[in-house]
Amino acid sequence: MTSSPSPDPTRGPATPPSEAELRRIARPATVRRAPRFRAFIVVGALVGIALGSLLAAVASVGLLQNQTPAIVMSAIGLGGFGGLAGAGIAVWVDHRSSARRPKA
Repeated sequence: MTSSPSPDPTRGPATPPSEAELRRIARPATVRRAPRFRAFIVVGALVGIALGSLLAAVASVGLLQNQTPAIVMSAIGLGGFGGLAGAGIAVWVDHRSSARRPKA
């Protein structure tokens, strides 16, 4: 004599729940989208490079015969600072978008 196997309680119901059942047990949720950190860093670095190049070119007019080293060093310095600023902005945006815990 063979007995039928007992249903596995971890697998859940065999049929999907009805709409009334779903309305009863469902909880509203929000989807959180994290910022793309790489994009923030790259844009920050590019803005820093452009700003550094522009400032060095304007500031060294007439002072130096060869402006290239001043432009390159300013672009590198402000490009790094811009990348760090972009990363900081991405962290700030990520923090602002995280779920708020209700105060107890």
